[in-house]
Amino acid sequence: PVSHADIRKISISADKKWLLAFTQKGALELWNLADGKMISSRLVENDGFLEIGFLGASQYFSAGKPSGIKVWNLPQGQLSPPLALPEKVAQAVSLDDGKNFAWVGASGQLRIGGNNVIAKALDSNRSAFVISENAKACFVGGNDGSLSLVTNDKKNCKENAHKGKIVQLAVLAGNIVSLGEDKVLKFWRNNFLDGKHVVFGQVVKGFNILNIME
Repeated sequence: PVSHADIRKISISADKKWLLAFTQKGALELWNLADGKMISSRLVENDGFLEIGFLGASQYFSAGKPSGIKVWNLPQGQLSPPLALPEKVAQAVSLDDGKNFAWVGASGQLRIGGNNVIAKALDSNRSAFVISENAKACFVGGNDGSLSLVTNDKKNCKENAHKGKIVQLAVLAGNIVSLGEDKVLKFWRNNFLDGKHVVFGQVVKGFNILNIME
């Protein structure tokens, strides 16, 4: 077992059978939730850690720099053959359905899975991004506090969302949640950023709330 202080991120499978834990030392641990036993532990990243998550009921992944994206098989945690990605991974997120991942390369192209491009060039000013539930649009948080909607087939939209950069984004019940350096948590209706949103209040503690929501 590891203490809470050792954990950098966790992810739970959609069927609630498995738990992934990424530790401060760069280890990726797979746990069986039925009996509370650790199935495997692999040293995968440290300073370059980006994301962990599940790929449906049979696989999970880890993403980092410079190792890229690795896919592991359930239930024993064996490493699959390396993914042939077209460029180095700069950022990565797990999709909300727990079945796939999205990533941004050095060129700024946004892809789902290996090479399915859904946005040709994200702003280099980005600090965070999240994929909509239908996987057809991307919401991008900027270092300047802006929140943008980016798609390939619709006009992009942009709002001034926070003072200071956006720290985290998440999808919640089809809508977007943003947390900024200004410690304000905002909920946005997912209708192309029409400017209507609700300010939840000032966050004074519990900054891991978005990870819990995810």
